[in-house]
Amino acid sequence: MKRESDSNPAFDPAPSGRRAPEQAQISISLAKDLLERIDAAAKVENRNRSNFISTHIEKAVADIEEGGRDRKKKKKKG
Repeated sequence: MKRESDSNPAFDPAPSGRRAPEQAQISISLAKDLLERIDAAAKVENRNRSNFISTHIEKAVADIEEGGRDRKKKKKKG
């Protein structure tokens, strides 16, 4: 079985082993005020920052993908 670390020398798995094997750590830059808003929203949803961001990015991408499928269906009908 091929692992991501075999094909990607920049891949850096979690040294502590705390992260699930199917997850990767990334680094992004955000405006400080946006980070504060994210932290406040995460608190309302009783999530940590990472879980909040991951969950909402996953939903946003699914919405975009679904929208793309809808647009393709409309083009075929027209």
